[in-house]
Amino acid sequence: MVSQKRPTLALAIAACSSSGTQSGSGNAASSKTLVIESTSVTAPSQNFNPYVQSATGYSAQATGLIYEPLYIFNVMNPTSQPVPMLASGQPTWSNGGKTLTVPIRSGVKWSDGKPFTASDVAFTYNLVKKNPTLYTASAPLVTSATATSPTSVTLNFSSAQFANLFLIGQVYIVPQHVWGSVSNPVTYTDANPVGSGPYMLQTYSSHGFLLKQNPSYWNKSAVKVSAVDFPFYSSNANLVPPIASGQIDWAGSNLGPGISSNYLSKSNDNTTWPTPPCGGPSATASTGSSCPPRASPAMRPRRRRPAACFCRSTTPSSSRRCRAICRPPATRPRWPAS
Repeated sequence: MVSQKRPTLALAIAACSSSGTQSGSGNAASSKTLVIESTSVTAPSQNFNPYVQSATGYSAQATGLIYEPLYIFNVMNPTSQPVPMLASGQPTWSNGGKTLTVPIRSGVKWSDGKPFTASDVAFTYNLVKKNPTLYTASAPLVTSATATSPTSVTLNFSSAQFANLFLIGQVYIVPQHVWGSVSNPVTYTDANPVGSGPYMLQTYSSHGFLLKQNPSYWNKSAVKVSAVDFPFYSSNANLVPPIASGQIDWAGSNLGPGISSNYLSKSNDNTTWPTPPCGGPSATASTGSSCPPRASPAMRPRRRRPAACFCRSTTPSSSRRCRAICRPPATRPRWPAS
C-alpha cells in the first residue's frame, strides 16, 4: 500500500539535478522549476516558523530548503562522521560529555545578505532553551551556549550528551538579527523567512508558494534547481490528474490503489519505491526529478542511477523518521563543500 509522506522534506535539491535541460557549465542550475507536492494542505497560512510542526513550511516539508542545521547524518552508514553544514568541521566533546565545541563555517550569509556568525548559533540554542516548547525533534536543551569567537561555539549541558549529537546537531539555526526582536517565538509566523539554505521565499498565495535560489547561499555552485514550486492540494484525490500528466515532479501523498493505472502506466520513467531508503513505511511518486527529495522514497526516471542519501531525524527517537539529502553520483562527495 502506498503510505504517507514525511513531516519534513528538506530536499536534496541543492545537490540534485532536475529533468530539465541545464544551461552553461555543469554547475549551472536547471531553468526548470521543480514542482513538489508533499502533503495535502487544507488550511494553509504563510507560516514558515522552523520550530512549529503546524506551520505550512513544515507541513509542505520545505523548511530544510530555507534553514540549515550544523550537521546532517548518514543514517544508512551510522559509523560515518557527521556532515558539516553550518559547522565547518567535526565537533569536540569535553567535560565528560557535558560540553560540545563546534567550529562554525565562515563566509556564510543569510538570505538577506547579512553575515552569519557563531553568535547566531549560540543565540539559536539559547532561544530554544528559553522556549522549550519549540519543536526540535527532542534535542536536549543547553544550559548555556556561547560564541567564543566568530567561528566557534561552545554548548554546555547538564548531563553527558555523547549519544545525542544526532539530535543536537540538527537544530535549525536562525538569524539573531531577525529572531532577536521576536516577542513570542512559539507563535511567530515567520512569514518572510530569512535563512542560510539554498532557497528563499519568492511568492506565497492561497494556491501555494514558490521558492527561488538564495543568491547568498554559501554553496551556490552545488544548487541544481533554480526554483521549487509547492502547489496546495486539499486532498489526495485531486492529485491524480496532475501527477498522471507530469505536472507534478515529485509527490509524497497516498496515491491509493489506482497507482498502477493512474500513474505507473503513463510512462516508463514513472516508478515508486514502496520502502524508503532511510527507513519507515512509505511510497512516493515523481515524474521529473533525477534523485529523491529527502527521506520519503521518491520516484525518479529509471535511466538515472540513485544518488546517495543522508538523513536526519524529524521526530522524537521513539518514532524516528528521516530526511535525505542526495548528492549526484558522478560528483560524490561534492556536497556540502567542506
